[in-house]
Amino acid sequence: MKKKSILLIIPVHFELYKDVIQSLKNIDFEVIILFVTDKPFVYRGILDRLNSFVHKNILAEKNFKKSLIFNRENEDLVFQLDSLSEILDYALIIRPDLLALDTLLKIKNKVGKMVAYQWDGLNRFPSVFERIKVFDKFYVFDHTDYLKYKNEFSNIDFITNFYLEIPSDNDVVVYPKSICFVGSYLEGRMPYIKQLTDFLQQENFEISVKLFCDNEKTREKYKDIEVDFINKPLSYRDMVMHVQQYEALLDFENPSIHQGLSFRIFEALFYGKKIITNNPLVLSFDFYHPNNIFVWNKNNLYGIKDFLEIPMVKIDPCIVEKYSFRNWITTVLD
Repeated sequence: MKKKSILLIIPVHFELYKDVIQSLKNIDFEVIILFVTDKPFVYRGILDRLNSFVHKNILAEKNFKKSLIFNRENEDLVFQLDSLSEILDYALIIRPDLLALDTLLKIKNKVGKMVAYQWDGLNRFPSVFERIKVFDKFYVFDHTDYLKYKNEFSNIDFITNFYLEIPSDNDVVVYPKSICFVGSYLEGRMPYIKQLTDFLQQENFEISVKLFCDNEKTREKYKDIEVDFINKPLSYRDMVMHVQQYEALLDFENPSIHQGLSFRIFEALFYGKKIITNNPLVLSFDFYHPNNIFVWNKNNLYGIKDFLEIPMVKIDPCIVEKYSFRNWITTVLD
């Protein structure tokens, strides 16, 4: 049977695209074109540097570098599209706001079906609104976005994040009474991280918090908190291997950016880890069980200790499978 062909456009963040590609291959997709967006900018030569200097420092165009990146990425993608001699079955585009409208229209002419997934709140990148109607289906993981815009855009739909079926490490040693968090530095997270790390250390739990942050002033500001600031973010696979060593994972909501469940919730579900989160949305999901998920706030901190000491409850495998990438991609591509 002929494999289904797909064009995948995805941000570079945490090298997640590597495991998405492998997951697609595992279910008989052939990734014909992979285009990674939002890559670190590299000047192509001295003329690029000089041009950038003039626009930023003499012409005072503060966003010139961003526009340079945007234009270059679109040009590179169009070049690849022009080489296609056949119509592909699908295009999956994550963060379509990173592409020009003309580029999206060109993609649409090269595929049978084009779908988008915006893994941030829509209002964080408002340029996405003029792109939504181009797609056959446009998925959001923020349910408030879906409810707010479903009448304006008939092609918009809701779907959660997912877990990638990266096999567990059979040789991993799980630390007793251990909790971890891996993520990027966000100022809004720091009061919660401080409160939790102080409490859990006081209760003799082993806690590991790794935050990607290369700002020395920030590192100095939080030098008294038990946080491991790292200069380079872990790849997605390295992060998954790391969290398998811990009994429980931490999760923090970002209500100023979006209202949805993060990948951590689904990773905990797949790997059978407890999770401590301040996101109350999780209470409404079919995999929620109070033995497995603790929703904490300023008033119930001391309940965490009891939560971590009770046994987990096994979730119905059919419910777990529902949130797999395999099921996710089948749903979004219909």
